[in-house]
Amino acid sequence: MAMAIRAGLPQLDCTEAPQVCKVVNPALPGWAEVIDESLRVGGARHQRGAVARVAFEPAPFLRDIAGRIVFCPRKDVLLLHLSHPMFQRALSALTRRRFPGTGDDVSRWTVRVGGVPSGADAVLLLTVEELAVNELRESFHHWVRTLAFPIRKGELGGVLDHRPATAWRESLPANGNGLLERARALLDDVEPQVQEALKAHAHRLTESLRGELVKGGEAARKQEDERYRSRQGEVSSLIAENTLARLSREIDRLKLERTQGLLFEEASRLDAIDRSIEEKRGEIARRTRHYEEVRAQLERERERILKHLLPRRHAMVGSAQAFPVAIELRLPPAAA
Repeated sequence: MAMAIRAGLPQLDCTEAPQVCKVVNPALPGWAEVIDESLRVGGARHQRGAVARVAFEPAPFLRDIAGRIVFCPRKDVLLLHLSHPMFQRALSALTRRRFPGTGDDVSRWTVRVGGVPSGADAVLLLTVEELAVNELRESFHHWVRTLAFPIRKGELGGVLDHRPATAWRESLPANGNGLLERARALLDDVEPQVQEALKAHAHRLTESLRGELVKGGEAARKQEDERYRSRQGEVSSLIAENTLARLSREIDRLKLERTQGLLFEEASRLDAIDRSIEEKRGEIARRTRHYEEVRAQLERERERILKHLLPRRHAMVGSAQAFPVAIELRLPPAAA
């Protein structure tokens, strides 16, 4: 679909071999470079090789060897995965056309038969991409969902209860019998209502996300406050325990480890501290200053997190956005 945006269909020929497709026009404008870089194989130096065929599933590469299914790569066929340059180019092309104001549109509606509830003339499946950003410019909500609306007598009904994607799979392509013309007429009738329903969904989503942000912000602030209080308590305990007796016990332990071959560094420093009371007091003062600096740093970090970072992380910029991605119209079997 992405390759055919400007050049028309078909751009992939999948008739020669099952589950394998051939690129019809390797010199397609806008695609020639990525095709040359990612699909051409077997070319000599300064010469372009042949364009490999592509597969979208591993079946063409699976072989039964001695009763065991083995994946065997092929030189003439490449398996396209989501990180392949061809897929990335296609996703990029479709992404630019999803959002308004780009000047480029792409058809995003299909017609199928089946799955229409009783009493409805049709069901409109509107797939939307939801996006919300906080004050730190972080996308804290990015979701794709499908909203189902019944159509009765030219009017768009309320959103139906959510159904998993597997529940919508039982349908057939709409071929002939004027189904496309009927679907186009239905869409023309309800198009203004679909736009209003999309705005209403974005408003409900905004209110829901703001409520979740408030709850999440309170929980995050409570958790961070408890964490920093715990760390402050640990530092205060270290300061209180920083005495001559404790330092002497620590020096004795370190000297024992040195005699056992577990400690090899700072031997002269340990001996100097052990010989002089003043050295011990100096060491205690140094440790106390270090602990105080750590406690001050913890307090500054606590203030930064609780008063600046978390409030902005749990505050939405503007409102949530809902961009239409695709429309599918389901007609009842009787219409076929």
